[in-house]
Amino acid sequence: MKNLNKRVLILGGYGTFGARIARMLSSEADVQLIIAGRDRFKAELCASKLPGLAEGLRLERDSINLAAQLAALHLDLLIHCAGPFQKETDYRVARACIESRTPYIDIADARRYVCDFHRLSPPPRPPASP
Repeated sequence: MKNLNKRVLILGGYGTFGARIARMLSSEADVQLIIAGRDRFKAELCASKLPGLAEGLRLERDSINLAAQLAALHLDLLIHCAGPFQKETDYRVARACIESRTPYIDIADARRYVCDFHRLSPPPRPPASP
């Protein structure tokens, strides 16, 4: 039987903001949560306190093979809640999501960081000549 649950990974899922999002999403019957971060114990502890389908996982945003790890998880969504938020300058998680074709939400609130997301898109193709 095919799993119809949406697989949602919350990176930084045991932190202040990630845990709040995890609690909110845990009440959704069709969501399977994956709480992820640098500390597997904290991720598993957070997941164990949630109702419904939840698991903890060690996942480093600085991993060299992050895109491959995300692809192997077959995610329907990644929510990036791992700070720092005001000084975020690195798009490695967003790039890994693009490469692994994983839908992505980021809770960053640094204006410049958010405004520069358009740089991650490939440039538009020139129109085909007639």
